[in-house]
Amino acid sequence: MKASAKSYNYDAFANDFYEARNFIDGAPHIGECAPDFEAHLLNGKTAKLSDWNGQTIVLETGSLTCPIFAGNSSAMEALRADLSDKAAFLVLYVREAHPGTKRPAHRSDADKMRAAQETANVFAPGRTILVDDTTGSVHKQWGQLPNSVWIIGPDGRVIYRTDWNDPDTVRDIISADDPNARARTYFEHRKQSMSLDLATRLFNHIKRYAGWNAVWHVVAEGLAMNRQHRHADAAQVAGNPVPRPARTSGCW
Repeated sequence: MKASAKSYNYDAFANDFYEARNFIDGAPHIGECAPDFEAHLLNGKTAKLSDWNGQTIVLETGSLTCPIFAGNSSAMEALRADLSDKAAFLVLYVREAHPGTKRPAHRSDADKMRAAQETANVFAPGRTILVDDTTGSVHKQWGQLPNSVWIIGPDGRVIYRTDWNDPDTVRDIISADDPNARARTYFEHRKQSMSLDLATRLFNHIKRYAGWNAVWHVVAEGLAMNRQHRHADAAQVAGNPVPRPARTSGCW
């Protein structure tokens, strides 16, 4: 049965499921305590984000059918290898960004675990994979975008977030003598420039791991998605995100 407009695990990518405002207004802001959560590890055990308390954490959302995540994987694996003494590198496995005939939307925890294991084998062999439940309980807390990145300080507070991962920015922040200060020099929305070469690589990834039908959905909906990001950028520049109540609870 086709997923409804309100389904978290949509059957086919559409701009209606992609709400940049969830990131701007609903996800943890810089300076706030990162909300703790529990998720499955690939070995069947569970872990909490607070298990890495006292360390700097790089938390990236991703999935097998997300071409941006896959395209950044080599750079992120190199980052982990180079800077494992400075930060813990975690991947939160979320819904399939571009489900298709080869990799349909998750319908069970076991199905999601299989997709996460394949992703770990191919794209994240050195990083810790945390698998969200099929309803997206954790992902919904963290903005629901497919390849966002969060840097959390040793005190449990968010020091940087970005709607699209940029490994060079992550490296610069983590390598700095004062990552918190360095993070403040960066804008939290990364503007994507879609060259022909990048578009070809993205479509090839989606075709390989999801199928031709998923490629078509991206072509049909991609321009509307890019408009959302431009609107998000404009809102952030204008300084008008929706006001949020202050979080009074302490960090982990």
